Amino acid sequence: YSVADSTFSYEPLSVKAAVDRAINMVNLFASTEDIFIECSIDEDLQIIGEIDEICRVIENLLSNAIKFSISGSTINLSARKVTNEVLISIQDRGPGIPESEIPMLFKRFWQGQSGKRTASSTGLGLYTCRQIVEAHNGKIWCENVPEVGAKFSIRLPAI
Repeated sequence: YSVADSTFSYEPLSVKAAVDRAINMVNLFASTEDIFIECSIDEDLQIIGEIDEICRVIENLLSNAIKFSISGSTINLSARKVTNEVLISIQDRGPGIPESEIPMLFKRFWQGQSGKRTASSTGLGLYTCRQIVEAHNGKIWCENVPEVGAKFSIRLPAI
């Protein structure tokens, strides 16, 4: 899969609708792992984008957060407007990511060595997320929150 090969159909979309759709896609996985997803979304947030692709990014980040969170914990997803952008953040409750691995996270075929389990992966999930976010004139990044876990954030232009 390559974002460069895709022709997106950009249109105004509700961030809440995209988040709700992505959560519906991971709900079974979350409940199987005894993980809760808590959302805090500002009302009426909108971006111009391709709904399927934005959902794909949020779903991938949520799936990763579930995969690496401690059973019985809560993932926090927030979306809010910051000046003329929408900031979406997903905070897990896992071991975090070694600082040395953070620069590599969004590279093609790269797979980290941390986490509560070794997951079968192609190493394309975060790479594809970055491609999609950048195709929407946005930015994606990761940071560790001490004693809490990893936090992935997306910044996209708001309508």
